Amino acid sequence: MKMIGIVDALGIESFITFKGNENQAFIFKLRAKANPQRNAIYYCLDFTDEEIEKINNLLKEKTEQSFVETGMIVTEKLDSLNKTSYTKTNKELYKIYKLRRYL
Repeated sequence: MKMIGIVDALGIESFITFKGNENQAFIFKLRAKANPQRNAIYYCLDFTDEEIEKINNLLKEKTEQSFVETGMIVTEKLDSLNKTSYTKTNKELYKIYKLRRYL
């Protein structure tokens, strides 16, 4: 299923289905660009049902650690794409996660 949202230095900010929320994509893109010091990334990616369930379960915990873990799942998925333009930003996010001792 295609999911959209924002992932940043604090982990995942939003994670919603693309279908039915197409108008949100533009808003997410604006939010990601509006605050560059957060290293925010807008994403629109296909996730398996297992990945969606894992992310939703982590989000239900509502802890800083769980938000960062979900952010790592998304950034790893972005890294797995060939010829992605997000590589530099992903390295910045990983550096921040490492500084916070999540890696």
